[in-house]
Amino acid sequence: MATINCLIISEDIVFNEIIHRLICYNIKEVSFISFRSFAKLKNFPKENKIDIVILDDSISDCVHYEVITHLRLTKEIVAPIYFFSPVDYIEKQAYSNGVNFFFKKPFEPKTVINHIMSTIQSISQ
Repeated sequence: MATINCLIISEDIVFNEIIHRLICYNIKEVSFISFRSFAKLKNFPKENKIDIVILDDSISDCVHYEVITHLRLTKEIVAPIYFFSPVDYIEKQAYSNGVNFFFKKPFEPKTVINHIMSTIQSISQ
């Protein structure tokens, strides 16, 4: 399996650590790029290959749809986006903005990693 390039966008250090551990435990060849603010994400070169995006709703310098729109339109990222939020009423809006998968926080780690692994396997084929 080739190295999986995972983009994580979250201010939440605990969330980042949980996602890191879940993915690293299950995927040996993985590279992480992490951003804790939208301002820094804007400087991310669009030439970087991204296989999967993990987006947490906790970004204080913008709202989630700005990040999603920026990833899809400006950075031209077509990779699946996993969106995590403590509120479920924004789920439909997130999907309409370009998110592929929505998980309400708190989430069941096993369910999330199984879903991510399934997505990565389909990408790798």
